[in-house]
Amino acid sequence: MMMHGIIYFDFYFFCRTANVVPQTLGGQMKSLYNLGSKKSLEIFLICFLFSNFVYAQNERDKKDELGAVDSYARNLIQVDPIENEKIQVTPESTLTPEKVETSDFDKLGITYFLFFNGPGITQETHSVPPNEIGRPDFTGLNSFNAISFRYKITEKYNIDLQTRTRVVFNNGTDTNNFKWFIWESPRIGVSGKLLKGEFWNLTGAVNSDFPYSLPEPFTGYTARERTVLFNPGMFANYNYHNPASDWSYSILLTPRYFHYKDDNKLEKEGVAAGFTGQNKPHLVIALSPSVNYIVSDKLSWSGTTTIEYIKQVGSDWDPTSMTLISNSKTSDWVLNGIPFMFGPKYSHTKDLTIYPFIQFFPITKQRESAKTGLTAAFEDTVSFGMWISGSFK
Repeated sequence: MMMHGIIYFDFYFFCRTANVVPQTLGGQMKSLYNLGSKKSLEIFLICFLFSNFVYAQNERDKKDELGAVDSYARNLIQVDPIENEKIQVTPESTLTPEKVETSDFDKLGITYFLFFNGPGITQETHSVPPNEIGRPDFTGLNSFNAISFRYKITEKYNIDLQTRTRVVFNNGTDTNNFKWFIWESPRIGVSGKLLKGEFWNLTGAVNSDFPYSLPEPFTGYTARERTVLFNPGMFANYNYHNPASDWSYSILLTPRYFHYKDDNKLEKEGVAAGFTGQNKPHLVIALSPSVNYIVSDKLSWSGTTTIEYIKQVGSDWDPTSMTLISNSKTSDWVLNGIPFMFGPKYSHTKDLTIYPFIQFFPITKQRESAKTGLTAAFEDTVSFGMWISGSFK
């Protein structure tokens, strides 16, 4: 009968520790009484009291354990009452950066555009860059360098001082008093992002030369020889690229108006190229469009041309009257020789783009010289060149 009491005790103890309510005490006693043992009832009462003692002790231990954990957690998060005050944080304070003062140095920037005029491919033109009539475009192979120094005056615009120089690498025409470095008249104006859209932007400068009568470095060789008083115009680049396309388009815009003190003055290089003072530009509508096929994020193949529609000093103001011969004595506007250029364009970063190309003049009528009446052979107008451009800051 002892075994019956122990079995019941085990069952009851399990129910209490598992929070399961067993049968009522009367039912439990009746079940044991049916076993026919008063001794078993005594054992049950002893076991029942002992199990209640164990259960109560377990409950106290649990409370003590939970109290210790709660106290430990409170100690971890406890802070000084002053530091525990509520701090209100607004969306503006989390999203708006603190305004940082910009120094004068941070407002400075440099943009550069270098035009390398390389050699022709024939025996007569291998030491000079040929023009559309096969004559030397300058005294030798050279680089024309437009370097702009800008100072930010607003979020969008800068004061822009553009220096222009020419470096001549050889005396290809055996010119007397040859100069390897030529300082051209600088230009002053305003630059920045002039216009922009979703896939396009127009960036550049609106500027003018300083008057030729000023001393160097405020004037330069060509302006002085041509007696330029002022020449307002634009030097800007239009870019269009839809990211979904492998093609991009750009146009270098260089329209300009010239006003001279003496309309007949011209530099000796212009005379050697077959021109007179009356062929000097008065109003130039000029653009150099490029079509680019994008091979990678840095490399593209580019085709470029330059279109210059010019009212010369000797021309009338009728733009519908036009000639293709650039050095003729005429009252017509002149469509200057249209070169075509083709080559790879490599953009390392926005700070450096290199565009080497081969150049030629395919329109036969534009290779005709008004002075000699001769038409230059196609190969006499073929040459190599390169554009390098970029910016810092």
